[in-house]
Amino acid sequence: MRLDRILIDEQLVTDQQIEEALEYQKRYGGRLETHLFRFGYADEAALLKALSRQFNCRSVSLGFRRIPENIPNMIPAEFAFTYIILPFDYDPVGNRLMLACEKPPDAQLSEKLAALYPDKNFDFYIALGPALKAAIINCYRNSLAIPTPGKDTRMAEISDMGQADPMPSEKHDKHTRLLICNDNHRDIASLEQSIKEHRFDCTQAYSISEFVEKHEQLRPQIIILIKCGTVRDVTELVGGIISRGVSIDQTPSLLLSEEHLIDSLMHTLNIGIEDVVALDTPQTIVLKLNRIRARLEIEKKRRLSVIQDLGTHGTLEDMNVIDIIQAMGPSEKTARISITGSGSHLTMFLDRGNIIYAECEDKTGAEAVYLAIPWDKGIWSVDPIGPEELPEPNNFQSNESILLEGCYLLDESNRDSQFECDFLQ
Repeated sequence: MRLDRILIDEQLVTDQQIEEALEYQKRYGGRLETHLFRFGYADEAALLKALSRQFNCRSVSLGFRRIPENIPNMIPAEFAFTYIILPFDYDPVGNRLMLACEKPPDAQLSEKLAALYPDKNFDFYIALGPALKAAIINCYRNSLAIPTPGKDTRMAEISDMGQADPMPSEKHDKHTRLLICNDNHRDIASLEQSIKEHRFDCTQAYSISEFVEKHEQLRPQIIILIKCGTVRDVTELVGGIISRGVSIDQTPSLLLSEEHLIDSLMHTLNIGIEDVVALDTPQTIVLKLNRIRARLEIEKKRRLSVIQDLGTHGTLEDMNVIDIIQAMGPSEKTARISITGSGSHLTMFLDRGNIIYAECEDKTGAEAVYLAIPWDKGIWSVDPIGPEELPEPNNFQSNESILLEGCYLLDESNRDSQFECDFLQ
């Protein structure tokens, strides 16, 4: 039975709402349920009820579901992006992996999963397209390949990717990027383990020059500087990092040193250090890191709410292209977005939150957005406009589809770059 008939029979939408969504689908493409959801004519629960009836299978709501990070890791990001599929739960007793998808899997997908994971059982659940694609991007974007000198980031053998720990975590769904400068080469294995247990990704640098290089590559969310010796030694480390262009006042930074030096190092708070903590107090350090992370999450939510109010601007360091598009989609606003980065300019027009037009250099539509997704430095602005100011559409893909493909292309590009780097070494 057709989805529109199911929705009307269940009195979940009206004939007029179906007609409007069908007209929008004819103009922009995409799936009927996506447009009904975007217009607010039906919520996720109602649409999942209808989709379950249409496909005669179970459904899952991903809109506010917390998915432990180890669950998506049970299949590679490349596989999830290619087949629009996401693991969201695991039953270790029955060795069953629950997978969310837009429609029941075809024979090709079922065969591939059976060949890759012959020892696993799979249960498939229907999920709403926008929620599923947004969840895939959020779960895998931090695992996209990022070229790093001296580190092989090529994908491991697919058969090895299913060996994730099945025990779910109740903590943060994402790791927080943490960069440590440890030019004393102190043994901090115990501290590092404590930090990692609280879902921080730790990277160490053992000199100022290495720290500056990694800071540029990784764009850490939090910095830790470790230095023992004299007050002068510690001050010179902080000053040396600042003189090399690292703005420690723009990134939350903790200074760890010996306890008897703490009072004498408080002057570093005047040049950007957030707090000075004794190196041998791991519980205090982890507590402060968790508080910083909570503050960063609140700040990010605030920025997202600001951008949804329109008439605003910012930098790509604060919100990248993916963040901007994800924030604007649910706003259902009509707007022009201008983004400048990497010597190029992207212009997008949104009609009720959906990208209908994009242009960057000689690329248009989704291809133009793909060019801008890797940009990590630049500026953006969002300006409200009236419907009469919208240009003729040159894009007929949903925001989620564009981001999904863009992230996949970025991942492939970075892997190719890293492979060439490895080959030449």
